[in-house]
Amino acid sequence: MMLPPICTGIRSLTKLYALTVNDDKKCVAMSQQVFRNGLGYTPMKITGFICWCGLALTIIIGSLIPVQAVEQVPSILSDKVQHFIGYAVLSIAAVSAGRAWQQKGMMIFLSFLMGIAIEFIQPMTGRYFETGDIIANSVGLVAGVLIFFLSSSALDHWARKA
Repeated sequence: MMLPPICTGIRSLTKLYALTVNDDKKCVAMSQQVFRNGLGYTPMKITGFICWCGLALTIIIGSLIPVQAVEQVPSILSDKVQHFIGYAVLSIAAVSAGRAWQQKGMMIFLSFLMGIAIEFIQPMTGRYFETGDIIANSVGLVAGVLIFFLSSSALDHWARKA
């Protein structure tokens, strides 16, 4: 008889609890199995998704607040650099949240569409549409993906040497 995934996850969780503290590799493997069988996502993927949602919401709110409502604070960084950094961090969260390439690509694509939608909505809030912002957002998305994969492969390489 096949158990529903949540039951399998609960059964795995009790096995995990029974493991000794000295058996770290087994403990990590069991905890990953619990999340894959019971919830379908590892804690890293869930954290990445929550970060992506929070960052996206922050970008949306920050981009749509009317200019008159916010006190103008001088910034060291130009507007385009801020867009680049914001969307680079957003794409790192998106790539870390997706399980498969399709999910990662979909979250990056949604981030891209969000940037375009924000630019079209901004004139309604007293801000201006800028093609340069869309370009900075897009370059930031690509840079974030590259940073994520280059750092992941470097970490994997160093881990194998250790």
